[in-house]
Amino acid sequence: MDIEAQQAREYHRLALESESLAAGYRLQRDRIIRRLREQDRRKWSLGRLAKDVGCSRELIAYIVGRKPLPPPYE
Repeated sequence: MDIEAQQAREYHRLALESESLAAGYRLQRDRIIRRLREQDRRKWSLGRLAKDVGCSRELIAYIVGRKPLPPPYE
């Protein structure tokens, strides 16, 4: 196999690995955000969650507005 094709293959593998890792982090973030919001909606307003998490209010609204994903199978 050509050296450049091998490099492209390795970069492709690393990108897929990174996407998988990021998806896991997002899943954990979303679970925590939903849990906080369910515990105390007054304390954990969309604005406060957005500020404390460091993201947009729209993202928080999207996260709390959708159904939680089932836990991953192991």
